[in-house]
Amino acid sequence: MSKKDAILDLIQRGDAEMRRYANVLTGAERLEVGTPDLWAPKDILAHMTAWKLHNAEIIAAGRRGEPPPAELDDFDAVNAGIFEQYRHSPWDEILALLDRAQSEMLAQVQKLTEDDLSDLERFPSTEGRQLWRRIAANSYQHPLAHLVQCHILRGDREYASRMAEDEARLVAALDDDPTLQGTALYNLACHYALMGEKDKAYEKLVQSLRLYPALKKWAPQDTDMVSLHGEEQFESLVS
Repeated sequence: MSKKDAILDLIQRGDAEMRRYANVLTGAERLEVGTPDLWAPKDILAHMTAWKLHNAEIIAAGRRGEPPPAELDDFDAVNAGIFEQYRHSPWDEILALLDRAQSEMLAQVQKLTEDDLSDLERFPSTEGRQLWRRIAANSYQHPLAHLVQCHILRGDREYASRMAEDEARLVAALDDDPTLQGTALYNLACHYALMGEKDKAYEKLVQSLRLYPALKKWAPQDTDMVSLHGEEQFESLVS
């Protein structure tokens, strides 16, 4: 599978998971109104969708040889603006936004070449990373990070873990770069540490550190790993 086909597949998978979440919500959950500190399901969907639209705009600007919108540099301000913009929008408007974001992202990626996706200098907004990494993060990894937590909060821990496992597998398959593969496994270890499933967390942590030893410096500071901090097995792994 080409890099472009793999990225298009992730975009479709991310969209499918967003729609699945929207479909399992109850009528009451869809009507919830969130606050800046506690987003409702609709706010989370709007947040993920608006960022996908932003990313499509960034790609379009790059294809035209233009810099990305400057205001996107301040993530906190953008997130606050997205929340205020859509917090009182009806549910149908959020679903229409989801349709638009998916259509525009697919259209932009379809216009890219394999070289576009891998060139380190073609798109300045990627800041020295290949464009495919940004697209994968924005259209797949970012939504799943939110959706895994959403399903956990709804009590569906099994499905949340299945999503996390799929993410690690699919992201690692994108490239044989050990830092990418190690990070994918590390994120999965974080998921299981947060879930309290320590045996699985250690299994994935061992695999991740073997591929990307530099993560040993971050793990002791990582709040996602706090359930393991201080344990003999953890300290031995990161020492």
